[in-house]
Parts: sequence; C-alpha cells; structure tokens
Amino acid sequence: MSDNRVDIPELTSENFKFWKESILLQLGCLDIDYAIRKSESSITDNSNQADLALYEKWERSNRLSIMFIKSKVPADVRGSIEQYENVQDLLAAIEKQFQTSQKSLASTLIMKFTSLKLTTVKGVRDHINKMRDLAARLKALEAHIGDGRECTDGYSRKEASPSQTKGKAKMQPQADIKKEFTCFFCKKKGHLKKDCVKYKGWLEKKGKSISLRCVINEDSSTLWHRRLGHISIERIKRLVNDGVLNTLDFTDFDTCVDCIKGKQTNKSKKGAKRSSTILEIIHSDICYPDMDVQGQKYFITFIDDYSRYMYLYMLHHKSEASKAFKVFKAEVEKQCGKQIKIVRTDRGGEYYGRYTEDGQVPGPFAKFLQDNGIVGQYTMPGSPDQNGVAERRNRTLMDMVRSMLSGSKLPKSLWVEALKTAVYILNRVPTKAVPKTPFELFKGWKPSLRHIRVWGCPSEVRIYNPQEKKLDPRTISGYFIGYAEKSKGYRFYCPSNSTRIVESRNAKFLENDSVSGSDLSRNSIPVDQPSTSSERLVIIYNTPQAQTGVEQPINEVPQPAENTPVDQIVHENLEIIEQPVEQHDPQENVGSTLRRSTRERKSAISSDYVVYLQESDYNVGAENDPESFSQAMSCNESKLWYDAMKDEMNSMKNNEVWDLVSLPDGVKAIGCKWVFKTKKDSKGNIERYKARLVAKGFTQREGIDYTETFSPVSKKDSLRIVLALVTQFDLELQQMDVKTAFLNGDLEEEVYMKQPEGFSSSDGENLVCKLKKSIYGLKQASRQWYLKFHEVISSFGFVENIMDQCIYQKVSGSKICFLILYVDDILLATNDRGMLHEVKQFLSKNFDMKDMGDASYVIGIKIHRDRHKGILGLSQETYINKVLERFRMKDCSPSVAPIVKGDKFNLNQCPKNEFEREQMKNIPYASVVGSLMYAQVCTRPDIAFVVGMLGRYQSNPGIDHWRAAKKVLRYLKGTKEYMLTYKRSDHLEVIGYSDSDFAGCVDSRKSTSGYIFMFASGAIS
Repeated sequence: MSDNRVDIPELTSENFKFWKESILLQLGCLDIDYAIRKSESSITDNSNQADLALYEKWERSNRLSIMFIKSKVPADVRGSIEQYENVQDLLAAIEKQFQTSQKSLASTLIMKFTSLKLTTVKGVRDHINKMRDLAARLKALEAHIGDGRECTDGYSRKEASPSQTKGKAKMQPQADIKKEFTCFFCKKKGHLKKDCVKYKGWLEKKGKSISLRCVINEDSSTLWHRRLGHISIERIKRLVNDGVLNTLDFTDFDTCVDCIKGKQTNKSKKGAKRSSTILEIIHSDICYPDMDVQGQKYFITFIDDYSRYMYLYMLHHKSEASKAFKVFKAEVEKQCGKQIKIVRTDRGGEYYGRYTEDGQVPGPFAKFLQDNGIVGQYTMPGSPDQNGVAERRNRTLMDMVRSMLSGSKLPKSLWVEALKTAVYILNRVPTKAVPKTPFELFKGWKPSLRHIRVWGCPSEVRIYNPQEKKLDPRTISGYFIGYAEKSKGYRFYCPSNSTRIVESRNAKFLENDSVSGSDLSRNSIPVDQPSTSSERLVIIYNTPQAQTGVEQPINEVPQPAENTPVDQIVHENLEIIEQPVEQHDPQENVGSTLRRSTRERKSAISSDYVVYLQESDYNVGAENDPESFSQAMSCNESKLWYDAMKDEMNSMKNNEVWDLVSLPDGVKAIGCKWVFKTKKDSKGNIERYKARLVAKGFTQREGIDYTETFSPVSKKDSLRIVLALVTQFDLELQQMDVKTAFLNGDLEEEVYMKQPEGFSSSDGENLVCKLKKSIYGLKQASRQWYLKFHEVISSFGFVENIMDQCIYQKVSGSKICFLILYVDDILLATNDRGMLHEVKQFLSKNFDMKDMGDASYVIGIKIHRDRHKGILGLSQETYINKVLERFRMKDCSPSVAPIVKGDKFNLNQCPKNEFEREQMKNIPYASVVGSLMYAQVCTRPDIAFVVGMLGRYQSNPGIDHWRAAKKVLRYLKGTKEYMLTYKRSDHLEVIGYSDSDFAGCVDSRKSTSGYIFMFASGAIS
C-alpha cells in the first residue's frame, strides 16, 4: 500500500466535485478503490476459487471505502445520510445531497473571477494561477463571461438538451441560445418586466425608481467597517498595513451614525471656575442614608464654594428643602452681610420642579430662587459629577459616620448625632480645595480644637438636678455624642437616665477606654446606675494618663435635666456593695483579682417557667413563707406548719399513694420537697397554712418515668358564658374544691421517690416510696388527675363539651347542670337544687371534696352577685393589688387610660446595643406583661389592645416599652374596682363587634384587628 496522502477539503455545497476527486485519489493511493471501479460480483455454488478471491477483494474494498468516506463527511450531516451497504450507492447519495445547481455554481465563479484583483501582498504568479483555476472550472461548466448585461445577469448558458441523462448536462455555445421571455407585468412576450414600458410608467406614478443590481465594491472601507462589527477606522488601517486585508479605499468613509448610537459616552467634567468671595456660589444636595428609622430620614447640605464651609439641616421629607434653604439664607446673609448669587444643585424634583416638553415647571425651591434673584444652576440628567462638590461631601460625611459608629459600638439610631459631629469637624479641618480651614475663611478667625473629644467615648456626666440628695451620686454614666449647637457644651447619650440625650459642660471624658479599642473597657461601665466600682477604677488606672496623674479637663454648661431613675423598682432591689480599692504599686500586676461582694445577686426576671403570676398562683402567699423544711421548723409558726405537713401525710396515707420498698438495682429514685403556702381569702385574711409534698419531677426522664403530660383546663370564654347564663336564668352557682386532687390519679409508670424529709419511716431510712398514685410535682400528675375525673364524672351522666374538654353538662328532663373544672376547683351551675345535691353527693363519694357553698372567689376572680336585681359582676381587685405590690407600684399615681392616641410602639424603641440590653435584663418586663395578660384574659378586656402590643416586644423590650407597661399598671391602680358585669334582660342575644385599623403596625405595616362578643350585656369573648 502506498504512503502517498492527498489533502481532502471539508465537504461543502460548493466543492463537492473537488471533494469527490480528492476522495477517489486517496482511495486509489490506498489501493482500496476496487469496489468503486468494479460492480459487486455474485457468488454461486458453482463459483471457483478465483471467483471467491475476487469477491473477498471487492468486499474488503467496499467495507474500507465506506469507512473512509464516512470519516471525511462532516459530523453534523453524517446522520442525515442513509445507511448504504454499497460504496457506489453511498457516493451517489452524498452527490445528490451536496451537489449544487450548475447555474448557482457558475454564477459564484463568475463573481469571483470578475472581482479578482492583483495585490502587492501576493505575487503575479499566484494571481495568474487563481485566474486559470477559475477559468478551468467555468470551462468545465461550459459557461463564459459576456458583456455588461450578461455580467449583471450572472452568466448565460444553454438549456439542457433532451438527450441529457443521469444529471449530466452538456452546455451549448452561447450564440445558439434562443429563449423567449415573458413579462410578468403586462403578460406579453419578447421582453422582461424590468424593460417593460408600462412597468416603468407605473413606477413613476408611484414615485419609485428602478435600481439595478450591481457588483459590491470589495475595496470599500465603509463595507469592511460594517463587516468587522463597527471597529474603529484606525484598527482597519492596521489590518491593511499588516496585509490581513487588501488595499481599501478610505475616501468613502463617512461618519457612522450606528457607531454614535452604540458607543456614545458621557463627556468628562472639566475644571470649573472657582468663586472669589463667600456666598457667590452655594452647592447643595439631599442625602438619604437608608436608615429604617422614624422621624428625620434625610439631610440637606449647603456648602459655600469659596470657603467650603458647610451647613447641615435634617429633613423629614425632601419637600422640606425650600424651608431649610430659607432658614439658611436668612442666617448667612445676615451674619456675612452679603447675598447669595448662585445655587448649584442636581435636577431633583425638590430643587428643579418638573420638566415638560415646554421646559421647566418650577417647584417651590426654584420659585423662591426666582423671586429673590438667585440664579439656579442644575445638573444635566444623569450627570451627578456636575454637582461634584456636594456629592463628594456626602460621601465624606457618610464615611466618617460609619467609622465613628463602628469605633464606638453605640446604636445606629444615633447616626444623626454622628453626622452633626462630622460636619462640626469638617468645618474646622483643612481640605484640598482651599488653603485654610473653612471655618477661618468663612468666620474670619482660626478655630480652636482643644475641646474636641473622641465621639462615643465613655463619660461621667454631671447634670442639673434640683432633687439631688446629699448622698446621691454626682454623675451619671453616658457617652459623648456631639457638641451643643446653641451653647458651649457637649451632648451625651445616657441610657440609664430618664432623658437619654442630655447637654452639659460638666463631664469627665474617658477617652483612653475608647481609644484602646477594648470592649471590656466599654462594658465596665454599667448603664443603669453611676459606677464607682473597683472594676472600672482598675481599667482607668491602667491607662497612661491615670498612671502619670494627668487629669482630663472638665467643661461646663448649665442644662437642667431630670435624674429620675428609669426604673425605681429595679434600683430598690439592687444593692451595690462597694469594696475599698487598694493603691497598687505601678510595678505590681494590675490585673490581679480584686475583692468582690460575696452576696448572691438574684436576677429580677424569674425563671422561664415562672415568668409571670401563673394562673395557679393567683393566691400569692405571704412574702415570709418558709422555703424549706428547716426554715419551717425554726420559724414562729413552726407548730402550724408541722400540723399542715401532718395533714398532708394523712392524705397520702388515706389515698394509698405509695408503698415503702427497697430500691431495685439500676433504678434511681427522684427526690421530693415540702412547699409551704399561706392561703388567704378575697379580703387578704389568712385562711389556713398549707403544706404540700411535691416530687422533684424535673429529674424524670421521658419514655422511662412518663410519656404524655398534656392536661386541659377550662377556657375563660367558657367560664364567662356559663356565668352569663347563670345571670340570665337565675341558676344556682356553687363551688367545690378537691382536696389533694392529683393524688386521685392512677400512675401507669413505675416511679420511685425518696421518703419525705422529717417523716422517715421507722422501718428504715433506706426504703423508698414506690408511687401508686400521681403526686404533685410529677410531670404526668395533672394529666392522670384529668383522666380519672373524666372517667368518674362521665359515669354519672355528664357529657363533655366538644369545644371545651373541661366543661360538662347533664340534662334530665327540664333539669340541667353545668360543671366547670379548673384543675382542682369546680363550679356547679344548675336550675334544680335536688340535682345540685345529687352531684355534690356523688363527687364527695368518689373524691375528698370540700363544699364551699355559693361561689364567691374562684381562680383569683371575685364574684359579686345580686339575684334580686339579676346582676353578676366579676372583679380581680385582689389580684391587681397583689400584682401592684409585687412590682412596687402599690403607691403609684393612677392613670386615666392604658394607652392614648399617638402612642406608637416599634422596633426602633428596642435596645440597639449590648449596654441597653444589659440594662433591660434587670427589668421584669416579661413578668409584668404576663401578669397583665392574666387580668386581661379573665375580666379586663379594656387592656387587651395595649397588652397585645406590649407582648410583641417581649423578646427584646426597650425602655419605652417598659414605661408603657408601667402606665397600664397605673391605669389598673385607678380602676382596680372595675367589674365585668352581666345583667338579666328580656331579649337574650349574642352581639358581636369587629374593627380593624389600616397598616397600623409601624414595623410590618400590617393591620391590627379586634373583636368583642356581648352576651347578657357583658363581654364573653
């Protein structure tokens, strides 16, 4: 086989003939073209050995040829060709698909031949060879180049003779062509449509002209500019010089409108002419820092071009720009004795007004400039660089504000104070634009920087307080946030003071704490009371000034402010025990541990599971109730407490709560403790001393000691509905109490408990109690009691309400009885005394009950009833008194309303930093809201709205929320005798009212809905 190789071009619709010749040459060189030259020979039974050899040779040639040809066909068209077993059929199929018409190919060759030109890049020989190749290909097609008309038409050839076969046409000489033309316009023979006189006349009437097709000028620079994607003319010239493009004619290149449309850019701003005196040009702009706050969201600056002195005004809305400019104009013209000539701003609506097709429609700002003879210069749309002085100053201001807030750790809500401080500083420091400071150029004298302090540094501030006592601290802790605008002094942020932002010149600045960058130094100053603690003194001692004895200056400005504590409750509870601070030698380790108070400090907020006065704790015991067995035995009422414990143990014995057994191996016994409570009646008088044995259920393990714990209680809505029915139909209302209710529940799990303290068995202290009944403190105790009671009461004919599981009803003819269960308190309402007596007997038979007669006080609610007048009232006066006493609000001044129009609550009032959050940790906000919520749920729907609003911020309450909660307590103080009243009426109906505000929530813009349903002239839901 020969090693000769032939370069085979990529198959296209124009080069099939050349491609086929290359394929045949390559197959011949490889000696595998036998199947193309010879047809397939058939094999029969009579074929000899030579016939078989020829067949095998043909089959091998056919197979290799097919594989070779397919490898030279483009991959994107290989799939469009059908599968053929014969190589001759395969070539015929490819020829049918890729061979173009002779007319199209001849036209293309003629165009190439006529446009071929000699260039200086390649030699004459190459040019002649190209022309010979094109002429040979045209000759093979039997086509020739005629006159100009024939060039325009492309070429002329004779139609195929009838004797043509197998797609091969033989071209006749051009002179023999005879063809009759038919005009498509007038339908006459002998001429074409373009030569038709009638067609030309019709075009003239239409105002159109005939354009003949001509050859494209390949040397046009405009043509290549468009071909190359509108690149610059310089780059095209480089291509010509490098020989990539032929010599082009650049004389026809004109301005390209498409390039202007696609490449037009903004012109760069050239240096502007500076003013020569103050107030000649004023630059102004409005900036929105994008802070999610209420109140002033924008700020506007007025900058003098000559001195670069700046004025700043805060705005609620952009429309206030004209008012701010009037204030600025009146002040600077009066102080400087000159008038403003030019004001340069952007084209915002607050400055320019509106722009229409007729021109400018001046707004209030533009009209004011016109009325006062001031020239308004506005930027072009989308060109903020024309107002670059104001725009660049806005960036500088915001950079300084972010840096100061970051370095101080103060809340972002103080951004306005930081902004004013940045303006104050920039007016007193030099800039690149002016040779002196803006202050000196504008005022006429040099500024002083001796009073400048680190923004956000901790400070001890002395404020004016006429009510200050002799032993009260002389300062309060705060943070420096700026300079007084109309006075000589400083502004301070004091989160522990009733007035958060105060002005004073009497202050000591602890700048070293701030400069050091230590968060410990910032946190060392408590925010809820003036600090003289040793911890802070040690940190000051570590600073260089403290070591060298240099005192920091103190400045003064009189500023009256209240020093009323934010929370008197917390301050009364917190006691600060100060330890003497020993003088350390400078060589000693100042980081040594200091002596601290050993007193245990309890958090003002209760545990998570006792965050407010719970419903089961509406009878709050005396403050001096013992907390352990030893305290109960050592107090003055030890005998009374011991008798109460004996009664509790007798109840355990009568109910057969446990058996004394040895503790099995691998089992742990839970502990128990005594809980003591002084029970009082509705008037606050002591009823009895009660001792309860409670298991330490918090040590139980789920799945081992208990499974389910849910136990329902009756809803307050159901209770009010039943009481309204009692009023309307004059039903009997009796109350019963279940003694040791939880001891009646049967225990399903095996639980072992240690023996009660003080009542160990004589059989041995090593024995433990194997519980058979649920005991107080077990996680499943309330559930087991409910299941037991439900089983017993259902056997007596009572049916459970489907909407409230603890409301039962029994009907017998015209007799009816309602039973309300609330843990161990039972209310009975019936229209028949006989049925009432039967129910009481049944309950007393199955449980250890206490008949309390007519209902008067249940779950902290006092029931006032006048059966003659048909009135029933519900009061929580006793509960409210206990709440006020618990939170030290017993002697507070009453308020006329829990919330008034204009009171708004939002997330912006929440603590913004760790200092304020630390302060709120000492305030029992959640406990107060929970206590208010129980009153609202039971008998005080008048505080439902405000309690719901305060409840939204329990996760992160602020001082304003705490003040609002105390306002509700003051309202309850003045209205604690109010009752929720029901009256008998002739027409019994349920009336509902509902309303909603529109986007009342400041934070989410959601609406708040409210409803109330009345029944028997009183609220039930």
